[in-house]
Amino acid sequence: MGAIQAKNIVIVDGYSMGRELAHDLKTMGAELFHLCSTPEPPPVFRAGIDATPYRADLGYLGAEDEAARMLLAMDIDHVLAGSEMGVSYAERLAHLVGAPTNLYPLVAERRNKFRMIAALHRRGLLAAEQALVDSENEAVAWAQRQGNWPLVVKPLDSAGSDNVTICRSLDEVRTACRKAFAAHTVFAQPNRQLIVQSWLDGTQYIVNTVSRDGRHFMTDAWRVNIRLLPGYAMVMEDFELLAPESRTASSLLRYTFDALDALGIVNGTAHSELKWTARGPAMIETGARLMGAAMDRDSYAAAGLKTQSIYHALDLMQPEWMNEMRRRSDRYLPGRHLTKVFFAFAGDGVITGVDGLERLLELPTFHAIYRTLPVGTRVHLTTDSTGWGGAIYLVHEDAALIERDREQIREWDAEGLLYEIDYETVEASAAAC
Repeated sequence: MGAIQAKNIVIVDGYSMGRELAHDLKTMGAELFHLCSTPEPPPVFRAGIDATPYRADLGYLGAEDEAARMLLAMDIDHVLAGSEMGVSYAERLAHLVGAPTNLYPLVAERRNKFRMIAALHRRGLLAAEQALVDSENEAVAWAQRQGNWPLVVKPLDSAGSDNVTICRSLDEVRTACRKAFAAHTVFAQPNRQLIVQSWLDGTQYIVNTVSRDGRHFMTDAWRVNIRLLPGYAMVMEDFELLAPESRTASSLLRYTFDALDALGIVNGTAHSELKWTARGPAMIETGARLMGAAMDRDSYAAAGLKTQSIYHALDLMQPEWMNEMRRRSDRYLPGRHLTKVFFAFAGDGVITGVDGLERLLELPTFHAIYRTLPVGTRVHLTTDSTGWGGAIYLVHEDAALIERDREQIREWDAEGLLYEIDYETVEASAAAC
């Protein structure tokens, strides 16, 4: 690898995937500073960040122009988003201090999901039909005009499948809108507008990328196995790494690269969720940031793969090495099969034991379990794609053996044989209130 260049890097809102990025950048010699985009983090992030890799936590320095005045005196090389909530702030701040970032005129298209899909339509790319609504009556009226079911109701700028609902009737559209309008996003912002979209029927995929100066590299791509949950959207069951040379991966790559161009994503990472429809790939949405659901470095390495976070850190710290990678290929080249399996909780409860997780050691393809929950943790019905509960990594040369072990994990999880959870105590406590 090329020589490491010393750099000063600010990570904005490093609450989730920013933890992996901070670790990887620090390992490569970067001087890191953490910055908050809000005076107080939203409740879901109150646990804070891992401060270990940072030289300093700058806290909240005010709006972007105020923060820029302070950063200009610090000789900052890069400003990066450490979570979805930090994307727009980080890009605007990078623009103001003259650091590499994405195309500034399209900054809103990379967070506003309605404008995002509209930008893809303008480029002629396949995506859902949609409407931006201010009320449940507007949503119902649009659904009536569409006349095709199901439809999807979602917040304009939240994350992690928060309040995303698949609706099969006008009553369900109305109920989903009432629920979402009454709620706040995971970033503690009110939902003043919602999006109603046509349902994209087909298998779901994820494509992760790293870009520099408009040249994209696909770091990993996954088939997502999901289970639809009535009254909500879907439960993420597992990710299966795609063979990069497959026709599916190649088609997803071409579509995703075109979508990144349409959204002005030219520097940094992107996490894209797509459906393979009867007409080909179609974008669900893209985040101009790292993938959020579990990147265990050792498990990736066991499959002959680097994480998206490591590729991003290399692109910043050792650009000559990444230039050579891009000259050789536009995509990853793993050596073994890799699958991530996620937990699905059946309701609200408290974890009372974790000894059942030792069953995983019996599986021949088991490699690691990432970010397990300790005894005493309160859990909730799984209704989103956050990967709460950790991820189980299966790595092997034999894909069929991984599939067998994946089914065994699903069976154990459904029977409550991995995490021991007391659901009754929470239910009884709620009933007594």
